[in-house]
Amino acid sequence: MCPHHRGHLTSDTLSEDAHQLIAEASAYAYFSLTLLDIFSTTGFDERLKQAQAQGFPGEPERLAEARQELGISPYSARTLITDIRKAWSLPLSPDPSGPIPPQRSARCAIHPAT
Repeated sequence: MCPHHRGHLTSDTLSEDAHQLIAEASAYAYFSLTLLDIFSTTGFDERLKQAQAQGFPGEPERLAEARQELGISPYSARTLITDIRKAWSLPLSPDPSGPIPPQRSARCAIHPAT
């Protein structure tokens, strides 16, 4: 075993329940990222038209269906989410060289530090 990974969990040491929890958590994160990518940038109306031109996966109702599917299976939900991301021209994997947003310089009025 590599000395840098000594004591780390591996796929072989995780239980089936742990694998399932990881699959569910990653699918929810993927869905959340998709919502952020769709709704948190400018030009929503134009991007909506472009997504709808892609057909069924670009319809906003597909987001609700993907959310419902998360309660059934993270694996089938991931397929729906990927189709939605394609229709909205969103990246299918993160860009590791992408910019990291700067830390806020002002305190948040809604969530003040304690």
